[in-house]
Amino acid sequence: MKDRTFVIEAIPEQLQLKQRFFQTLDALCDPSVVLASNTSALDPTEIAKDMKHPERMLITHFWNPAHLIPLVEIVPGDRTGAEAVERASSLMLRMRKKPIALARSIPGFIGNRLQYAMLREAEYLLQHGIAGKEDIDAAVTYSIGRRYAVTGRLESADMGGLDVFHAVSSHLYPDLAVQRQPLQTMNDLVEKGHYGIKSGKGFYEWSESRANHIRQSREDFLIQRLLEDRLAEHRQDE
Repeated sequence: MKDRTFVIEAIPEQLQLKQRFFQTLDALCDPSVVLASNTSALDPTEIAKDMKHPERMLITHFWNPAHLIPLVEIVPGDRTGAEAVERASSLMLRMRKKPIALARSIPGFIGNRLQYAMLREAEYLLQHGIAGKEDIDAAVTYSIGRRYAVTGRLESADMGGLDVFHAVSSHLYPDLAVQRQPLQTMNDLVEKGHYGIKSGKGFYEWSESRANHIRQSREDFLIQRLLEDRLAEHRQDE
């Protein structure tokens, strides 16, 4: 480890395990080395709690599948230095990723907060019999899923007109799901050992052939998007 310049950790999501691991890295690596965690949930300040050089520790959260999803969330701890954030962003760009730097850590960072807000609403709609799971998912894949591949949530609001979105928000926000715990539908599935693909059943039934088909379809789509990104970059460089 002594000749490394940047280290990214991806060990199991256990706080005490990561704390011990980063203490070890802190002792092995020169203080100039940036030490990054790929955690998707843990607080970087807590991970770096016992480090002698916490200013060089941060999170670089890659999204799964990491070889096809461009986004990497860069999350500083309370004592992370600006140089570490800059070096992390620079490295991600050299890896042809799309880094976004948070000003501070917050549970779930950005991506998971957005995705779990949608999951909560989808569960609510299913549990209350508003629509079946296939139609709820179709509402995402055949509308906002396609739109958000081009314009983000705030950019889409600007395009639609903030006066319109303000009016709809005033009417709709009071009626959206606000549950503070997982909804009963998911509780029941988990209690029965229905975890999704890994167990063969979740919200859907998962045969091996169906799971492989969905995985391949997702990978083909993501590869095509990545090729389009590369082509756009090439045109900009010309």
